[in-house]
Amino acid sequence: MSHEIINQLRAPFPADRIEWRIGSSGDKQDGSVWARCLAYIDNRAAMERLDDVFGMNWSHAEAFHQVGGQAVCVVTISIGNHPYGDSFLSRTVTGSCAVEANGDIDPFKSAASGAMKRAVVNLGIGRYLY
Repeated sequence: MSHEIINQLRAPFPADRIEWRIGSSGDKQDGSVWARCLAYIDNRAAMERLDDVFGMNWSHAEAFHQVGGQAVCVVTISIGNHPYGDSFLSRTVTGSCAVEANGDIDPFKSAASGAMKRAVVNLGIGRYLY
């Protein structure tokens, strides 16, 4: 991929597109509390970035599996026929995610969301948040 495209994919997101959640927390010995906050983007932000960079020249497919007590999704993102100079770029990346099926309202939706975020990070999207 060209440096220009890589820079577009890796560009920071506006602050209002960043989501936050507590990753871990606990009590200190002195009685105060601590928390580690994690920043992330949602699927819509990732898909909008792909649209902005590749237009209609990308697609994704989701494959769902039940493995024991887990809902598993594998997302494949395909980029094809993106014009660059005198040639065309194409690339395929995948990401997978497993979610416990017993405690989630829709474990396959959660697994699909996680798998999509793991796939786009392979293109540099949102990687700086990790």
